[in-house]
Amino acid sequence: MAHAPLVLAVVAQGTSIRCTHAVADGASWLPLCQSVVDQLPTATHSRNSQQHDGYCVHYIQQESGAVWMVVGRADTSRRVSFSFLEHVIHHCTGCGPEDDWSDGTIAAAMGAILQTQMEYFNTLPSAEDV
Repeated sequence: MAHAPLVLAVVAQGTSIRCTHAVADGASWLPLCQSVVDQLPTATHSRNSQQHDGYCVHYIQQESGAVWMVVGRADTSRRVSFSFLEHVIHHCTGCGPEDDWSDGTIAAAMGAILQTQMEYFNTLPSAEDV
Protein backbone atom coordinates (compact mmCIF):
# COMPACT_ATOMS: atom_id res chain seq x y z
CA MET A 1 0.00 0.00 0.00
CA ALA A 2 2.96 2.31 -0.74
CA HIS A 3 0.74 4.64 -2.76
CA ALA A 4 -2.20 4.69 -0.38
CA PRO A 5 -4.38 7.80 -0.66
CA LEU A 6 -4.73 8.03 3.14
CA VAL A 7 -1.53 7.54 5.15
CA LEU A 8 -2.21 8.56 8.76
CA ALA A 9 -5.28 8.76 10.97
CA VAL A 10 -5.23 10.46 14.36
CA VAL A 11 -7.69 10.75 17.23
CA ALA A 12 -6.94 13.41 19.82
CA GLN A 13 -8.63 14.78 22.91
CA GLY A 14 -7.66 18.40 23.41
CA THR A 15 -3.94 18.57 22.64
CA SER A 16 -3.26 14.92 23.51
CA ILE A 17 -3.07 12.43 20.67
CA ARG A 18 -4.76 9.29 21.96
CA CYS A 19 -4.65 6.93 19.01
CA THR A 20 -3.04 6.68 15.56
CA HIS A 21 -2.85 4.35 12.61
CA ALA A 22 -0.37 4.77 9.77
CA VAL A 23 0.40 3.06 6.48
CA ALA A 24 3.53 3.43 4.36
CA ASP A 25 5.48 6.43 5.70
CA GLY A 26 2.40 7.97 7.33
CA ALA A 27 3.92 8.07 10.82
CA SER A 28 6.36 10.74 9.60
CA TRP A 29 3.38 13.15 9.53
CA LEU A 30 2.65 12.73 13.25
CA PRO A 31 4.68 15.81 14.36
CA LEU A 32 2.72 17.98 11.90
CA CYS A 33 -0.56 16.57 13.23
CA GLN A 34 0.54 17.35 16.79
CA SER A 35 1.35 20.91 15.70
CA VAL A 36 -2.10 21.31 14.13
CA VAL A 37 -3.81 19.92 17.25
CA ASP A 38 -1.74 22.25 19.48
CA GLN A 39 -2.94 25.30 17.53
CA LEU A 40 -6.67 24.53 17.54
CA PRO A 41 -8.91 26.73 19.69
CA THR A 42 -10.73 24.91 22.47
CA ALA A 43 -14.45 24.11 22.69
CA THR A 44 -15.29 24.82 19.08
CA HIS A 45 -16.67 22.79 16.19
CA SER A 46 -14.74 23.06 12.95
CA ARG A 47 -13.83 21.21 9.77
CA ASN A 48 -10.74 22.24 7.92
CA SER A 49 -7.93 21.17 5.62
CA GLN A 50 -4.31 22.27 5.36
CA GLN A 51 -1.92 21.40 2.55
CA HIS A 52 1.73 20.50 3.25
CA ASP A 53 4.30 19.16 0.78
CA GLY A 54 1.93 17.25 -1.48
CA TYR A 55 -0.29 16.00 1.34
CA CYS A 56 -3.40 17.39 3.02
CA VAL A 57 -4.31 17.27 6.68
CA HIS A 58 -8.10 17.13 7.08
CA TYR A 59 -9.72 17.35 10.48
CA ILE A 60 -13.00 17.59 12.32
CA GLN A 61 -12.89 19.19 15.74
CA GLN A 62 -15.86 18.76 18.05
CA GLU A 63 -16.93 21.09 20.86
CA SER A 64 -16.13 18.30 23.33
CA GLY A 65 -12.45 18.67 22.41
CA ALA A 66 -12.30 15.52 20.29
CA VAL A 67 -10.23 15.93 17.12
CA TRP A 68 -10.45 13.44 14.27
CA MET A 69 -7.72 13.84 11.65
CA VAL A 70 -6.49 12.14 8.49
CA VAL A 71 -3.46 12.85 6.32
CA GLY A 72 -3.80 11.99 2.65
CA ARG A 73 -2.12 12.65 -0.65
CA ALA A 74 -3.08 16.04 -2.08
CA ASP A 75 -4.75 14.34 -5.05
CA THR A 76 -7.18 12.51 -2.73
CA SER A 77 -10.54 14.26 -2.79
CA ARG A 78 -11.75 16.13 0.27
CA ARG A 79 -14.95 14.14 -0.07
CA VAL A 80 -13.11 10.86 0.50
CA SER A 81 -11.08 12.25 3.40
CA PHE A 82 -14.06 13.74 5.23
CA SER A 83 -16.18 10.67 4.52
CA PHE A 84 -13.42 8.59 6.13
CA LEU A 85 -13.50 10.86 9.19
CA GLU A 86 -17.30 10.67 9.45
CA HIS A 87 -17.15 6.87 9.28
CA VAL A 88 -14.47 6.77 11.98
CA ILE A 89 -16.50 9.08 14.24
CA HIS A 90 -19.59 6.93 13.71
CA HIS A 91 -17.77 3.68 14.50
CA CYS A 92 -15.87 5.12 17.49
CA THR A 93 -19.03 6.44 19.14
CA GLY A 94 -19.58 4.14 22.05
CA CYS A 95 -15.94 3.04 22.42
CA GLY A 96 -15.92 4.83 25.76
CA PRO A 97 -16.32 8.22 27.35
CA GLU A 98 -14.05 10.88 25.85
CA ASP A 99 -12.60 11.74 29.24
CA ASP A 100 -11.30 8.15 29.47
CA TRP A 101 -9.68 7.87 26.02
CA SER A 102 -6.25 7.41 27.59
CA ASP A 103 -7.39 3.94 28.70
CA GLY A 104 -5.41 1.34 26.75
CA THR A 105 -8.47 -0.78 25.97
CA ILE A 106 -10.33 2.15 24.42
CA ALA A 107 -7.24 3.26 22.46
CA ALA A 108 -6.84 -0.30 21.12
CA ALA A 109 -10.49 -0.43 20.05
CA MET A 110 -10.20 2.93 18.32
CA GLY A 111 -6.92 1.86 16.68
CA ALA A 112 -8.63 -1.20 15.23
CA ILE A 113 -11.40 1.03 13.85
CA LEU A 114 -8.85 3.41 12.30
CA GLN A 115 -7.06 0.46 10.69
CA THR A 116 -10.24 -1.14 9.33
CA GLN A 117 -11.61 2.12 7.94
CA MET A 118 -8.26 3.12 6.42
CA GLU A 119 -7.94 -0.26 4.69
CA TYR A 120 -11.48 0.12 3.34
CA PHE A 121 -11.04 3.69 2.10
CA ASN A 122 -7.60 2.99 0.63
CA THR A 123 -8.96 0.15 -1.50
CA LEU A 124 -12.04 1.91 -2.91
CA PRO A 125 -11.98 1.86 -6.71
CA SER A 126 -13.34 5.43 -6.84
CA ALA A 127 -14.59 8.27 -4.69
CA GLU A 128 -18.08 7.64 -6.01
CA ASP A 129 -18.20 4.45 -3.94
CA VAL A 130 -18.19 6.41 -0.68
